[in-house]
Amino acid sequence: MPNRENGETESYSPQKGTLYAYEFDVELRCKQEIALNGAVYDIQDFMLASQSYLVLGINAIVRIYLIKRDNCELEKISEVDSQIITYKIKVVRERPRHRRDDHVKILVADIMKSLTVYKFARYTDEETGERFQIGARDPNGLWCIEMAHVPNNKSAYENDDDEDEDEFSTFTREFYLTADFD
Repeated sequence: MPNRENGETESYSPQKGTLYAYEFDVELRCKQEIALNGAVYDIQDFMLASQSYLVLGINAIVRIYLIKRDNCELEKISEVDSQIITYKIKVVRERPRHRRDDHVKILVADIMKSLTVYKFARYTDEETGERFQIGARDPNGLWCIEMAHVPNNKSAYENDDDEDEDEFSTFTREFYLTADFD
């Protein structure tokens, strides 16, 4: 029962969890334990600019950790708290046209808010000062349980010399699939 006088609210989501980082050298050794305020629903790893990262879905939070390979430690880099339940996460990597725009897209299937696409960039955004920000969200209240990114025909991997097209146009004509249930 929550103590409302102390500002506690009733929650139906798990309130505590732990993230464990292990090193394997003949046997598994726990190198780090990180206490979390909720349950981890999904973990994905990715590389960006020769750095290793983890993205976690913790209840309503999408959090990014830097993996320090030299000492096997995790350092929290950024997080957003705009989901209801971060049910599933996928990371999409595309080669940028310009080094300054090096980023990954993080697709989040929210069991109550449908699909959300975040961008985690190598460099901070000049306007917002953030590396991790929301790119798009499906406004429909679908119960998204699975999603996929389908690259457009003119992908960012192609290096064309078409000067009539601005550098961000390939990122605005992307195609995503989601699945829900009744």
